[in-house]
Amino acid sequence: MYSILFYNNFAAGFDGYYYVLQVSSFRQTGKLLISDNSIILYFLGAINIFLKNPVTAVKTGALIISSASVIPFFLILCELKISRVVSVFVSILFIFSFSHNYISTEYIKNSGGILFFLFFIYFFLRSKYNKKYIACVIVFVFLTIFSHKLMGGLCIVFICTYFLANLIFYDKIQIFIKAGLVFIFFLIFFLFFLYLRHFPIALLKSADLTYLIESLTLNNIPGKFNMIKNLGVSNAEKIEYLFFHLIPFAFTFFLFKKDFRNNKSILCIYFLSLFTIIPFINFNFTSISFRLMLISFVPCLILCAIMIDSIKYPAFLHPFENQILFHQKNIRTTVIKYSLMTLILASVFVYANPFEQAKLFHNGRYPDYSKYNESFSTIKYLVPAGSKIIAHKGISSFIWYVTGLEATHFQPLGENGNYYRITYGLCPLHFEDLISDVKFQKPVELQWPYMLVQEKLWQNYIKANHSFLTESVYNPSEIRPPYVYSK
Repeated sequence: MYSILFYNNFAAGFDGYYYVLQVSSFRQTGKLLISDNSIILYFLGAINIFLKNPVTAVKTGALIISSASVIPFFLILCELKISRVVSVFVSILFIFSFSHNYISTEYIKNSGGILFFLFFIYFFLRSKYNKKYIACVIVFVFLTIFSHKLMGGLCIVFICTYFLANLIFYDKIQIFIKAGLVFIFFLIFFLFFLYLRHFPIALLKSADLTYLIESLTLNNIPGKFNMIKNLGVSNAEKIEYLFFHLIPFAFTFFLFKKDFRNNKSILCIYFLSLFTIIPFINFNFTSISFRLMLISFVPCLILCAIMIDSIKYPAFLHPFENQILFHQKNIRTTVIKYSLMTLILASVFVYANPFEQAKLFHNGRYPDYSKYNESFSTIKYLVPAGSKIIAHKGISSFIWYVTGLEATHFQPLGENGNYYRITYGLCPLHFEDLISDVKFQKPVELQWPYMLVQEKLWQNYIKANHSFLTESVYNPSEIRPPYVYSK
């Protein structure tokens, strides 16, 4: 993580300068610039009070959160009675996971939510044996909800799944009573949804649930894997995503073991793994489905640890017992486990080399801020005072930070007279027929592929011209959805 975060002196990721803006505002004014009240932003702001450099503060905070999250993960494995050696091995996989490093760099609030979510699961497991830990469970549920709404939603999913599992597998309750309780459960969920419409809980709003419901689709499975295949990342990262899609199905065979079927907590983790790779949500790289896929490494690696720890001496080797050097069954099993772990661990260090990860992460995955820093800093001298800027995600926050001009990556509502747009992939020749009108300023070329134009000029241009560039996410046209925070 250190090699990725401190690769250069600029923030990392599309959302890097969103966090920098928030942290900088907190130090200067005592409040956040955008109405996003995640406690992770206040944590980063507190670090900035001491470091006095918002970019360094964001990177340091992300590193602390990322490093700390392996502690509750390891404790969960120990609480599930998984051997220490396997727990350490899978914790190393957790640290080097591409998904973990991507979330910790790009989605820091999400990373903080994962930290608290893992502590929630740990104390949830502990509370079965010692009721005094219930208070800790409640505390970490609220910390998770106040960190990130998606992780808060997964907390609720985990608790609801545990409740339903106890209903379904409690044999003394008759079937019609079970059905009635399930109906009551969904009725409560519906009332909870209605409650959120008027009284949001922490970061959870009814718009978030509406967005999830509207994203449901049955025609997404081929498209999802095709997009992953064409994703501009290393093959090792693609293999990891595929690996986490396969683990829940591989674990299905382990569920036939009685001790797993009777362990409601393991069933909840298994359901979470299925939920995070759910193929019935519209998939793109700005969707909730992509974020869930990234989070899947958490429950899937727990299941992976359980499966490795459950490995027994394979039956197909019995005919060759006399030819095997180790005759004691527990020694043979240990050798098989250690050989498998050594093979996987060697692959991790070959394919997930931290220095290679850093190079790959910063290679075309998000805008090269160092490259455009000088040209974007001049924008404030090219537009009238009080102007606002529209630019694609990542660039918009960066421009706001370096120029002090308010910027957004959404199409504004109403009048757009004081808006200027940073276009992508266009040149002044595209606007040649329009700039003859004296009411339009001439476009100003910044460093390629960016150019500064009046928003009015842009709106006139797209009325007459439709192409893949005008509809590209790099030339944003979406109106701000209700689930996205605003100033």
